[in-house]
Amino acid sequence: MWSHLVRALNSVFVFVLLCCLAYPLGVTGLSRLLFQEQSSGRLVELKKRVVGSLQIGQLFHSKKYFHGRPSHAGVAGYDGGISGASNYDPMSSLLSLVVKARIAKNRDDNPSWPESHPVPADLIYASGSGLDPDISLEAALFQVPRVASHRGKSIEEISVLVNEKSFIPGFGQMHRLVNVLQLNLALDL
Repeated sequence: MWSHLVRALNSVFVFVLLCCLAYPLGVTGLSRLLFQEQSSGRLVELKKRVVGSLQIGQLFHSKKYFHGRPSHAGVAGYDGGISGASNYDPMSSLLSLVVKARIAKNRDDNPSWPESHPVPADLIYASGSGLDPDISLEAALFQVPRVASHRGKSIEEISVLVNEKSFIPGFGQMHRLVNVLQLNLALDL
């Protein structure tokens, strides 16, 4: 009986080493070797200081910057350590209040957007992770007049920059996206 117990414990020890140490270290090392930029979080540095990540959204308060999707990750939102959604029920009265408040805020912040056109959905609804770094091209263009007026630039000038920074993501998606951090950094150059 003791020999069975010793063999079982040896097996557990070997599998713990393999599954909890060797495999994670091997995958991490391989990703660092093959995908160095992505595995480090695609961090953006400015003057030798990390200002953000191209893979994780962040909050921009100022009206002279483009704003990303709303976030429920953490207490203040955009907490990379606590990724997640609000999990409001679609029929929840609380979700209805949150959506109405976001629509009103977006309309107040961007008064030149025609009342007959809806506010882009990605400026109203948070993503499943709460950390999406990109917004639709439509959501970026929605904010152009506000950003242009707060920066003292023309709408055309800011629109050209937005279109230059837009891209079509992979996996067969057809709509264009804009990385909010990249766009805001380009505004400051």
